[in-house]
Amino acid sequence: MPTGILARRNSTAKTFAEPDAVPNYGPSRTSRICHYDLKLTLEPEERHYAGEATIRLQPLPSYAGVLRLDFSDGIIDSVTDGHGANLEYRHLGSVLEVHASHLELVTLRWHGGAPSAG
Repeated sequence: MPTGILARRNSTAKTFAEPDAVPNYGPSRTSRICHYDLKLTLEPEERHYAGEATIRLQPLPSYAGVLRLDFSDGIIDSVTDGHGANLEYRHLGSVLEVHASHLELVTLRWHGGAPSAG
């Protein structure tokens, strides 16, 4: 009968998760982010900030017309494509959904006050 490493290799796999932990898997990617161009304006005395992010991306075969981005604080001012045309979007809690049949460049503009985190 094997002992040591060989015995462990042949036994059932064991995980290192806490006993009550629920598995948490990242979302499936639908696009590859190629480049970010980020512009931020911080006004600490006024407790105000504004930002603009232009994201160049490559849709993957699984892209089905919705790009999901993390966005928890702030107010979205606009979401546009590479030609400056407004795109449909929804801000659901901490997720920003941008709707477009084909998307290679998206620009987000936002502003806000004191962030709730960070």
